[in-house]
Amino acid sequence: MRESRQDEIFEDCLSALLEGRRSIADSLSLYPSLVDHLRPLLETAAHASEELRQQPLPQAQVQEQMRQRLIAGAGAHQRDSGSAFWLDRRWAFLGSAFLVILASLLLVVVSLIVASR
Repeated sequence: MRESRQDEIFEDCLSALLEGRRSIADSLSLYPSLVDHLRPLLETAAHASEELRQQPLPQAQVQEQMRQRLIAGAGAHQRDSGSAFWLDRRWAFLGSAFLVILASLLLVVVSLIVASR
């Protein structure tokens, strides 16, 4: 599968999750060949989003906290998986791109949440 298509799939799943249109399980059922790669990213996003909703923090702290969680989540997945996905340079770049997209989208959502309070 082309990298740009995988990026689109991840963005679609993340948007659907954050907007409440689909659960993680629903998104994973749509893309069974990408379950191992989408699940940790979507679970990290869901966990971080839920925690941030429960803790009203100033925006700068929210952004830093989100960044730290994403880095920690990606590192834990990389250590635990041991799969060639994270070892192959081309996929490592894609993983980094996913994290950047995830962080950007989550920061937008967090900004909207903080601004609405």
